[in-house]
Amino acid sequence: MSASCPAAPASTAWSCGADLCYKFDPTKVFSVSGDSLAWVDFQIGILLCKNVDEDPEMLLIQLPTLLAANKERYRDCYSPDLDPIRDVTFRDGRFRFIEMEFLEFADTDTFQLRWRATVFESTVSSNWERFCTVNSDEILPSDSCYWFPETDDEKGNEPILNKVISRSPMLDLYHDDVVYIIARQKPRDPNGWVLAVNTKSKKLEQVRSYSADRLYFHRFYLQCAFSKYLSKAPGVLMENTSKGDQRPFIFCVTSILVFQPVQEIW
Repeated sequence: MSASCPAAPASTAWSCGADLCYKFDPTKVFSVSGDSLAWVDFQIGILLCKNVDEDPEMLLIQLPTLLAANKERYRDCYSPDLDPIRDVTFRDGRFRFIEMEFLEFADTDTFQLRWRATVFESTVSSNWERFCTVNSDEILPSDSCYWFPETDDEKGNEPILNKVISRSPMLDLYHDDVVYIIARQKPRDPNGWVLAVNTKSKKLEQVRSYSADRLYFHRFYLQCAFSKYLSKAPGVLMENTSKGDQRPFIFCVTSILVFQPVQEIW
């Protein structure tokens, strides 16, 4: 496990009244410990319904305040959606939260798109604590990713993830150290990649390309645990899978199901 960093701003569980319904705008929902549900509004926090079947109790768990590089752009409720820079999930009794910061351009002769990602952890009754931080210029490709990205730049000494536009982090559901990120060379490029970044080893572990002709530049992918049942479905493309694979990762969204085959990338 990565070493903990200094504590993040406190997260407190609050009892929820009906007035919260007018403010809360969830963009993600997932189960917690089998008997609870969590709705996530990246501006406000995690709305947790405990003991859904027996004696439901609603709690609001606040997310950490915006990190330094994001405070100016996302400082109020009228600012852009936080979905491109944040994600929340639950695993092994703990909530996990990630936020990306887009940093100022590096003082070099080459155009670089630098970012920093910080992961936090918390339980319902504890404060958020920093789990790890990784910078784009620290990440090196694994042997299988040496060709990424496909650019005309022959300089091999530049950080590879500083050459592409990255956003929409998604925490791995099975491993604490892996984060998935969408990347393109230019905002209007017809193709892009989903990247698997290991925040502990600071390695780019996997790269899978996709066609983005009919997609906006936002989070449109989903990790799930049922891909082995899709192997015989019409139009499904399976890559490098084995029976009993416990780390499936697929594109699963309505617009892709309509316009192109579902593609498993892990």
